[in-house]
Formats: sequence, structure tokens, C-alpha cells
Amino acid sequence: MAAFICFITGLLTILLSKYLFGKWLNHLFIYAFSWMVFTTLYELKLIKFITISTETWVIIISTFIFFILGVLTVVSVRGKKEDQKEGDLLELLIIHREKIEYKVIILLWIFTAIGFLSAVLHWYILINKFGSVTAVLVQSQLIYRMRIEGNLDGGIPYIKSFSYAAVFLGAVLTSMRGKLTIKAILPLIAIIFEGMASAGRAGIFLAFVEFAITFIYFRHYTLPLFLVFSW
Repeated sequence: MAAFICFITGLLTILLSKYLFGKWLNHLFIYAFSWMVFTTLYELKLIKFITISTETWVIIISTFIFFILGVLTVVSVRGKKEDQKEGDLLELLIIHREKIEYKVIILLWIFTAIGFLSAVLHWYILINKFGSVTAVLVQSQLIYRMRIEGNLDGGIPYIKSFSYAAVFLGAVLTSMRGKLTIKAILPLIAIIFEGMASAGRAGIFLAFVEFAITFIYFRHYTLPLFLVFSW
């Protein structure tokens, strides 16, 4: 039954993405298809994976819903502005550039600070447990295994997600200014700093991928930038 629900939910979301964007290949399709395949195969016991807890399912479902709501929000706002010419949007972007950049920088600093707080807290817990920075680095494989098995207290759950939000904003700021700045790469440093403590190579890799994709997208499409930050 659970596998059927996962499959139908994913399928309906894929059909919704086709309706919204007029083509099959779009970001909502990729997101929905990935989760549909993973969760369906998991529930059918066709892939070997650790047992997903109730808390994890709540996170997966809530983020899935919020992702769809975010897509619908941008699409609805874009529909209201569809009568405007691209030139008009570019002019509006130029006019509001300073205000948009100010909002991006403020949010960037806030999310980066929370990300560094998460990293420092994580290191503090590990140093207290293993004795020193050197011991933490030497025992990285043990720490990684403990983290995977759920036997390691990593601080406040999910707070490090703010670092990834900051990476997104850093890439947006870089695309606006056309050059890389220290404040834009600070979130990446925070993620690397925390990743070193728990051998989190995947998280570091995903952060750089996120930065690159966001930069390319916002560098070449001015409309999303205006819609997201001009309010």
C-alpha cells in the first residue's frame, strides 16, 4: 500500500509538472521522479537501505510539499507578469538591483552565521567526545560510521541546512555582481568546516554542485531573480 501511494504521488506530481511547464523535462519532474523511484523501490524492498524512521518520513513529505508549493508560487507570479516584455523586466531589475542585492546580502549573512554556528557546535561535541582536533581528524572513519549508524550526537538536527540556503544566496550574489566575493564563498567554507568533522564528502560535493547550477541559472535568466527578490 505504501509503495502504491509513493508511486501515485510521484506520478501525479510528474503530470502536474508537464501541465505547468508544457514539457516533460523540468526541475519538478526530476525532483518527483527521483523520489518516486527511491521511495517505491524502498517500500517494495527492492533496494537495501536503512529503516526510514517516522521523523525522516515527516521531513521527506513536508519538504516535498513545500517544494511543490514553491514551484506553484513562482509559476503563479510569472503568470501575472507574462504580459511584460523581457526588456521591461530587465529595466525593472536594473531599477531594483540595489534593493534586491541588499536583501540577498542580509539573508546570506544570517544563514551563513547559522551555518557556522552549526559547524562550531558539531566540532565542540566531537572534541569533547574524542579529546582534541587531531583525534577527531584521525578518527574520521569511526565518526563517519557512527554518524551513519545514528550513534553520534551531531548537535541541533537539520540546522546545517541553513548553510545550503546560504550557498544558494552566495551563488545568486555572484551572478548579480559577475565576480566571486568572500561573502559568497563563506557558506561553502562553513560546509567544508563541518564536513571535515564527520567525513561528510557528499555534502561538500553537493554544495559545490548547488553553487554552480544556481550561478549558471541566475546568470542567464533574469526573470527568476526579479520574481524571487523584488518583493
